[in-house]
Amino acid sequence: MLNETNLILLFLSLQLALLWLTSAQAFSKDITEKLTQPIIWLSRIGFFTLLAAIIFRGITLNRFPLSNLYESLLFLALALSAVEIFLDLNRKAKAISIAVQLSVFAILALAFSLPEVQRAATPLLPALKSYWRWIHVPPLMLSYAFFLIAALLGGNILVQHYVFKREADKQGAILIDKCINFGFPLLSFGIITGAFWANLSWGNLWQWDPKENLALISWLLYAALIHLRVNGKLSNIFLSWMTLLGSLAIFITYIGINYLNFGGLHTYANT
Repeated sequence: MLNETNLILLFLSLQLALLWLTSAQAFSKDITEKLTQPIIWLSRIGFFTLLAAIIFRGITLNRFPLSNLYESLLFLALALSAVEIFLDLNRKAKAISIAVQLSVFAILALAFSLPEVQRAATPLLPALKSYWRWIHVPPLMLSYAFFLIAALLGGNILVQHYVFKREADKQGAILIDKCINFGFPLLSFGIITGAFWANLSWGNLWQWDPKENLALISWLLYAALIHLRVNGKLSNIFLSWMTLLGSLAIFITYIGINYLNFGGLHTYANT
């Protein structure tokens, strides 16, 4: 029977096969060319399978399926798959492609580890009944995907530099720049539309809520990173450290604030 759960299980099966093929391709140069096309098609089929699962959930709920932590984790996994295809990581950075696939598994594992009450099809809270939800949230999730991949690329550069004593990977640094150049406008758009939504729901553009404050800190960090990079004052090594710091700020903004019980107006996000 075709439903949300079965489609997600199919996606996981496809991801497992993709992980196996990508790993084989990365560690065996003899079969690299033979596996390239199967990997490309498998990644695209997996993306559309997860997209179909999210659409099925939306049909079941009769609403845009992006309103709680469980649904946002599904969307983040979808965004990671999309960005991996967009950046062509299977060709340009096979090790990072493997890391992205493992991250997708980890995200879905977190999604399915949530209590049943957080995964169940429940009515929307009053604060979420707004058209701003599907304008504000998707760009943020997509920016998080770009920033996470940038962090994985940065981590790889740091391991290569400090552990294996190799020069910073220029191709990796180029991909980091691309991730940040795409992620930063999406983050900016998400914060601006979030302010409009806050004004509609709470009567003020900015509430100095913990999640809002940390989102602003994340934005300032990436803005500084771009400024330093454009002016040639940021080496590839320092750039890599900055991507890790930025991803930490994003992670705390996205999940950490609710799990650490910082309170604020966004506490419904962990429901």
